[in-house]
Amino acid sequence: MFIEYEGERYGSYIPSGGPIPLHKYRSFKKTDNEKRAERIEKLAKKLSLPKSALEYDEDGILYEIADDEVDDNMRPFEDPDPYQEIFFPNVIAAKQAIANYIGAPLAELNPDQREKIDQILSKTLIRSQVFEKIRNYFNTIEERKKQKYVC
Repeated sequence: MFIEYEGERYGSYIPSGGPIPLHKYRSFKKTDNEKRAERIEKLAKKLSLPKSALEYDEDGILYEIADDEVDDNMRPFEDPDPYQEIFFPNVIAAKQAIANYIGAPLAELNPDQREKIDQILSKTLIRSQVFEKIRNYFNTIEERKKQKYVC
């Protein structure tokens, strides 16, 4: 295909596709997010919840799911803390959280402070207990510094 304009010939051009009939439009290409949303929608249609799980008895208590209603694909959570809100998954994650809490890298702390952090983490990885002990330890250090400068 060539194009002629003001006596000059331009081209050769290859047609990109056939002509589009009147009142017909090509659909837009789906984005990655739209494709992902469709996959999630298909998965949501496959998932099912037994009706008895949504029904209450006269006392307002949910009915328990009978064994014959349980699908083979259904299984309870095995992890008591799937979102790691109660426990740190490992020592490294705990040290990263402590560094964020303190606001400084642990490498900048003196050896005594790093040793105390290691002692705390060797005893427990429970998030609330770790932060309580770290808070108490660093608050006592700040109080000692203040007492040195008091006349």
